[in-house]
Amino acid sequence: MRRSLRVLSLLSVASISSMADVVFTSRISYYSFENLSDPTFLTSTVFYDVYVRAETTVGPTVTGGPYTLRSGAYDLSIFTESGGTILDVAPDGGFPFVNVDFTPVADGVDYWHLQYRTAPDPDPNVSWISTEITGGYYTMTFGAAAGGFGGGGSGIINDGNPFAVIAYLPGDWSQEGTSTGKREMLSLNPGWTVTKDFEYDAMADLTIFEASVSSYTNPDSLFLGFRLYGGLAPGAAVPEPGTFALLALPVALIALRRLR
Repeated sequence: MRRSLRVLSLLSVASISSMADVVFTSRISYYSFENLSDPTFLTSTVFYDVYVRAETTVGPTVTGGPYTLRSGAYDLSIFTESGGTILDVAPDGGFPFVNVDFTPVADGVDYWHLQYRTAPDPDPNVSWISTEITGGYYTMTFGAAAGGFGGGGSGIINDGNPFAVIAYLPGDWSQEGTSTGKREMLSLNPGWTVTKDFEYDAMADLTIFEASVSSYTNPDSLFLGFRLYGGLAPGAAVPEPGTFALLALPVALIALRRLR
């Protein structure tokens, strides 16, 4: 069901050499979250898969790029489904910028994948996710870290074509809130159509988010941002039983007055 746990995003529009032609006619960004059962989220990761439909013509090398990756990317993989050859993944000005040299096998349609993982980091240029302590809870923030960076990506698609973003979160994160096991929304582009709004699939034990736009205009990203709440952090202020009793006292007095 999950295309090998996919997640995705890149930021730059492809600059294609004149030696051969390619047009990107659709894109899906998959974000697959891993190890969300860690109550601290410190070992959680995101697997990102940019999946694009490319219409190509046979010719010499197509040079796409530079594409911008999160600088903390690892397990990087770039491949095509048709068997077209990825000749080189060359740095352009130093990692995380890469050019992709590609030789098509035939005229027609091809599908490209660009995949990598990121681990938590407070810098949104390094990773899709960050971890922190919020309101006394361990939390993990996606796509809305310092600087307002949103998840979804942009580029690697020609204007006027469809673009979708899909996120897979293991476990049930369907409920909004700010306590353990809940999710808090931080940002979302209202111009995109949401088709699955963090719906929980009990059979797969997955929470799924899907959104799309039928005619994308670069760089109008989805700007998806949300925060997940894990376990209580050490030293978090949790009311003692006696405190609960004191909090309930005014309510009891009000009820007594009403009875009188």
